[in-house]
Order: sequence, then structure tokens, then C-alpha cells
Amino acid sequence: GRAGHFDLTEQYGIDAKIVGAMDIATSLAIAAGLEALKDAGLPLVAVEQVNKAGKRLIQNWHLPKGEQDRTGVVFASCFPGLDMAMRHARNDGADETGNFDRRFLLQVLSMGHSQFAQYIGARGPNSSINNACASTPSAIAMAEDWLTAGRCDRVIIVSGDDVTSDELMPWIGAGFAAAGAHAMGDVVEEVALPFDARRSGMLLGMGGAAFVLERADDSAERGVTPYVELLGAHLGNSAFHPTRLDVDHVSASLDRFMTKMEKDWGLDRHAIASRMSFMSHEPATPPRGGSAAAEIHALRRTFGEDASKIIITNTKGFTGHPMGVGIEDAVAIRGLAQGEFPPIANFREPDPELGDLRLSEGGPVDVEYVLRHAAGFGSQMALTLLKRVATNLDRIDRAKVATWTSKAARGSVDLRILQRKLVAYIDADAQLIGGVQGEEWAKSIEQKPVVKAPTAAPQAPTPSAEPAPIAEPIDQKPTSGDVESKVISVVVEHTGYPADFIELDQDLEGELGIDTVKQAEIMAELRDFYGLPVDENFVLSEYPTLTHMIGYLGGGAPAAEVEIVAAPTFTAESTAEIAVESADCSVRRWQVEVEEAPPEPATPLAIDGKVVAVTDDPWGVADTLCHILEAAGIDAVRIMLDPSIVSKIKIEQDGPVDIIRVDPSNPDQLAQVSSHLAEVGEVVALLHL
Repeated sequence: GRAGHFDLTEQYGIDAKIVGAMDIATSLAIAAGLEALKDAGLPLVAVEQVNKAGKRLIQNWHLPKGEQDRTGVVFASCFPGLDMAMRHARNDGADETGNFDRRFLLQVLSMGHSQFAQYIGARGPNSSINNACASTPSAIAMAEDWLTAGRCDRVIIVSGDDVTSDELMPWIGAGFAAAGAHAMGDVVEEVALPFDARRSGMLLGMGGAAFVLERADDSAERGVTPYVELLGAHLGNSAFHPTRLDVDHVSASLDRFMTKMEKDWGLDRHAIASRMSFMSHEPATPPRGGSAAAEIHALRRTFGEDASKIIITNTKGFTGHPMGVGIEDAVAIRGLAQGEFPPIANFREPDPELGDLRLSEGGPVDVEYVLRHAAGFGSQMALTLLKRVATNLDRIDRAKVATWTSKAARGSVDLRILQRKLVAYIDADAQLIGGVQGEEWAKSIEQKPVVKAPTAAPQAPTPSAEPAPIAEPIDQKPTSGDVESKVISVVVEHTGYPADFIELDQDLEGELGIDTVKQAEIMAELRDFYGLPVDENFVLSEYPTLTHMIGYLGGGAPAAEVEIVAAPTFTAESTAEIAVESADCSVRRWQVEVEEAPPEPATPLAIDGKVVAVTDDPWGVADTLCHILEAAGIDAVRIMLDPSIVSKIKIEQDGPVDIIRVDPSNPDQLAQVSSHLAEVGEVVALLHL
């Protein structure tokens, strides 16, 4: 199957700049991960920024803090990054503007695990896995190991692949065709034929699937009934062939796995066969050497005659082969809870070589277990055994989830479905910019004690004080609303902050988090808009707020510092005296003289002829800086930290610059450096790059 409309920004509200650094496999996996969190009743809590006026702006949606460090993430995919790599190969790595895409490495690396973890704030174990088409069941086995070893309390598995894209289909499709594994034909119903005698190859597919694995106690505390229980998983490799299955090894592995499950859980494979579904890997590859023959052989060896009682389920006739995506796992899990599995698609002609099979016909069934097999190129193999827990899809106690979230977030909770995500607003009030949005899901109001203000004792009326003198600034320009509006609009465009969150006196970096690079871009755009010439004396750090910027642009400079004369303080003893004086209702203005500070000296630091030591760096900054210092009359010494220096330091010359090579872990060599610097002159600074 090929992709329909999918937009991670439009549908899930993820910043377009973040999405721009992803490949399609990662985007699909992240979307599936957010859907899985919602389906697991695990909300993301608002991460807010608060300005001086108390305005609250939601910056991110993260797991509750207490859950973050104990939540792991695994990303499963066969072809992560390849779609973007092919696209860049075709257009010489250009981005939308025609320049080399600075996001290139993020787009082509397998980073779905870290990018998803960053988005939801999951700080536990984090990894990716590529076991070809067995990737997702392999990730489930990895998650089981993490939970058993106590590495974390929850694992979120996200998977995504799209080999049917315009970039990959011509290559991956041709690759499978060259390997003799792809079907030929343009009518799906005639070529997507799992277990059918007419099968001759697979069709490619795509998609995303995700899963939340956690301990039963944790889900119960949150008010969620799990779909299934993972009884066990097996990972193996037949070390046999790049594309074919080793039938004997697959059969022996399945037999050993079921023996272990019987021992661990007190099961009898023959007793549960009639209440079991086998979720097959079968992609409709040719009968000879294909997946169907190997799987049926393994079932018969493991279950004997009872293999014919097992319901065989398959999804690839509907979806095509989604590569590393766990669509079969998702169908198996939901099918157990729902009591229904899809039929084998397009099945008409039984294959006599496979014998008597109980192929799924769709509709309700009473199944308690699912045995899953997955295979991948390179003789990869994975097995899982699932047991039904939920008996229907009504698994979540929303009120209990809200109570759990309220306790975790320590506040009243309003749970909503916002852009397909389950999110939690905490203590929402009128100060929250944008207000509470989304479809209501559940609420939990935390009752807080009401603190009454103490009753004040009656007091004598206080006389009105004389108005305080108002300082009159010297030659202050009036603030222009047009300049202010323009500055705010440019900041909104560059940062994404809403206009009503921005205050003119906020520190751009300290409070708004706007780094100096972004500040420079904002000022450059404003300078161009107002046609201001380049100011060689302009120092960005001297304009830390928007008020400063507006003043520089001519819309009113910050007022000069003036002395504010406070209103006089009155005491009870002075009341009578004041009462007989005539009232003066006029406003007095005070003239404040401003003295100009003396100019700074041309060389504010008296370091001529002194020594400055500079540690070396891999970018050549230290080398350039040392020569600049020497040209300014300062003795520069370049220190190269070199662990290969064994006995004593090495001193070299690069023109006027001394170069010292030293092992930083050797105390004797460090002492030698100190002695040499003392011989050169008075050391006034050490710059460590």
C-alpha cells in the first residue's frame, strides 16, 4: 500500500522546523508513537514558560516528570533516512532555498528513537534496531530484556518505513524484483496472494506502528487494562542465506521457544492450539523456498496434528509488506482484545503442498493466545507469544487516568485530545495564552484549601500625601506605536512566540531564550526594513530587550537614569501639623543634570608586553588568536594538549608564537609548563578554547 495524506505538523502539531529534520520513516514512527500513548491512556503534560506578567505559554508536551527517567524508547525500521538520502543525492543536497541543507545529517541518520524521546521527554534507555523485516518483534524482545533487567519501567516501541515513496519505490521495488521476491502485475487482488497456490511474490507497503510495554501494576495504577500480556520473546539468526529461510532451523527454534513457554507458564501447547492464532510473516513469496512453506513446516513440527487447529492470520494481502513496521503485531494485539482477526486476503486456491490449514476467514473468534513469527533478510528471526488480557476495547478508566495525572503533575488536570495527542493542561487559568484547546477527555479537579485573609483592625484615616515629584527625562523621544508593532511582529515571525506573550522589557536571551544568532537576525531584518546603514559601533549585548531595540530604531530610547524623589512619609505625630497647611495640588517637576562619563581608554587592559596563554583547538581559532595578540604587542603562548608526549614538554616556534606540547594528565609536565610561562613573562590570562 502507498501513503495517503500525512503531515506531522498539520495533523499532530509538531513544529515544521523539527519535522524538517526528519526522514519519512521517523515521521511515521513518531506519529504512531503519539497514537500509542493516547491508546495507552498515558498523557503528555504541558511544559510552560511564564513571563513577568504571569502569562503562561505552552512550549512542549512531555511525559510527567516522574515518568521521564524510567521510560525507554526503541525505534524499529529497515530503511531509516534512505528516502532523504536519495532525495539529496538527486538535488545535490539542496534545501528549499537552494543551499546545502544544514539538516542533512539529522535527516539521513537513524534517529527516530532520539527524536521521539526528545519530543515527549523520555530520558530512559534509548536505541534503534534494524533486523530487516523482523525489526519490530525484535524490538519487543529488546524491550522485554530492558524491563526484566530493571533498566526502565516502560518501553515505547516506534516503527516506521515507506519504501513506496517516489524516491524509494523505483530502487527498492527493483531490488526485490531482482531478488525474485516481488510480484509482477498491476491488479492487487491477483498478485497479493498469501498462502494461495498462485502466489508468486510480495507487494511493497509502508506505515507506522507503535507499542507501549509496561508492568501490569503500573498500568493498573493508571486505570488502564492492557490489551495483552507478553509471555515471552525469542531472537535468533539461522546464519543460512541472505534471502531464504532455513526451514529446519526455524522449526527447531519454534519448538524450543514453545517448550520454554510451557515451562515458564505451565502451558500445554496441544491444549491451547485450538485457542491460538498464528500471526504469520508470509508475504506471498513464491512457493519454493518461500515463507509459507517454512512456517507451516515449523508449526507441524511443534504442534503435530494440532497445528491444523491453529487459526492462521496474515495482513500483507491488505497492506503489502511494510518492511520493519509492526502492523502484524498491532493487528494481533487488537485482534485478541476484540476477538476478531482479518481474513486471508484474496485467497481462492489452496496449496496442496501446505496441507490442511485453518486459515482465518474473518469475523468473531474465541482466541486467547497469539504466536507471532517474523523473518528478515540475513536469516533474521523473531518469535513472540501473547496472551489476551482485555476482553473488549473499553479498557481505560478515564477518571482514574485523570486522578493519576493530577497526582503526577501536582495540580488540577484537564485532559484533552489536541491534534490527535492526549494532553494534560495543569491548573489552567486566564493567564494561559490560547486557553484550553481540544476535545474534552477527562478532568480531575484538585481541591485546594481556601486561605482567608485576616480581618484588619479599624484604623484612623490616613491623610493624603503630597504627590511625589515626577522626574522629567532629558530629551526623550516619544515611543512610536508603529515601530513597536513592527518589532514585535518580526520577533513573532522569528521565534514563534504569540504576540501577547512578548513584553518589551523581557531579556531576550535570559527570559525569552532567544540566542544571539537569532537576535542578530531580528536586528538585521529591522535594519533593512527601516533602511538604516550598517553601524560599526553597534554592540548587540547593549540592546538586551525590545525596549532597547525600539529606542535604537528611533521609536523612543530608554529613559536616561534619573533620580526619583520619593513621596514624604507621614507619621501620626505629624498629622496635626499637616492639617493646618494649605493643600498644594500642583505637580512639580525636577530637573536632573546628567554628567557625561569620561571616555574609556584606547587600551582598557594594561597587558602590553604581558603573556596570554591559549589552549589549542581543532578549528584553528587558537592559532589565529595568538598571531593577533602578538601583532598587538602581547606575548602569546599556544598550549597543545597532547597525551602522546611521554617524558617532558616539547617547545616549538610558529613565528613569534611559542607552542608548548604537554600531556594534561601528567603533573610533572604541567609544572614544566608553569615554569616556562614564568620565564617568558607575567601571565595575565589563560584562554581555554
